[in-house]
Amino acid sequence: MNKNEKFIVFVITGTLVIASVLFFFWSKVILVIKPELSTIVNPPITPTSISKRMLFVGDIMMARGVAQLTEKYGLEYPFLNITPLFYIFNWDIIYGNLEGPVRAEAKSVSLFSVRFDYSPAIPQLLAKLGFNLLNIANNHMADQGHSAIDSTRKYLEENHIFPLGDYSDCSLKYNYQKDNFVFLGANLVYKSKYCVQDLIQEIKELKTKDANLYVIVTPHWGAEYTSSPNDFQKQTAHQLIEAGADLIVGHHPHVAQGIEEYQEKLIFYSLGNFVFDMYFSQPVQQELALGFEWQPTQKTFYLFPLQSSKSQPSFMTAEEQTKFFDFLAQISTPSLTDQIKKGVIEAK
Repeated sequence: MNKNEKFIVFVITGTLVIASVLFFFWSKVILVIKPELSTIVNPPITPTSISKRMLFVGDIMMARGVAQLTEKYGLEYPFLNITPLFYIFNWDIIYGNLEGPVRAEAKSVSLFSVRFDYSPAIPQLLAKLGFNLLNIANNHMADQGHSAIDSTRKYLEENHIFPLGDYSDCSLKYNYQKDNFVFLGANLVYKSKYCVQDLIQEIKELKTKDANLYVIVTPHWGAEYTSSPNDFQKQTAHQLIEAGADLIVGHHPHVAQGIEEYQEKLIFYSLGNFVFDMYFSQPVQQELALGFEWQPTQKTFYLFPLQSSKSQPSFMTAEEQTKFFDFLAQISTPSLTDQIKKGVIEAK
């Protein structure tokens, strides 16, 4: 056997070994993501050129205790156990709620501080993970003053992440539109009726201009640490859908809240935390990531239940998942029970 033949054999053998390792690794990843739901890995709908896939996660807070952990273990620490979630699907949009501002002069904050502060390294990391849409319409965006809101926009945009919404403004100026999708972000923590009316008017105007637009509203709202949406959330959600909203995905309560079907549209009242330094109860460490596959005649929602420990979310075990889905079904629209327990909801 000459040198060229030996080299070819070496390359082929090496390739087979690497392929075997990758197959073993990804098979384990798939098993962890959804032990009993092969449809998560092989969705019932075959993607086409007009299909869109989106991933939604809840509150991302990288200060206080999270910052102490990342200083010790590396900036990527919170995401190490769920990295496959970002890459196993070819997501068109990855969305999250950025709980705090970004600025060059960011400083460390104490464990008891409720004013967050992030360095430009944070949007760089989130962009690396695939985030391209972050909500900044929340009650922490002005923690370091209004100038920090402008710097947040600057650093997000430099990393090709669209900053959705504004701290105190529901104007169309800060909405995101791509193809036939429109995202409307709104800070409704303070139950502003004016903001709700602005949203209703915007939705109506958008639908009047183009009835085929798919309008997604992502409100920051609700009472903290409560698994049931309050009257303001429910009333507002219904008004937004009546105005023409197609999907509502909320956050702020720091716990997962129920899912409601209203006029054949879905309302995910709260996804709960995604990365946070809350450890005082089980609910604040049980999270929901939402996968959404859109096609003209079919909308499919994939529920990814996560269990966080020391600010590091992981995929739930089969037993944890069953208990979580049972609870989620109990606080959701009864007609959705079977689908929630399976981890997949289909809508028109």
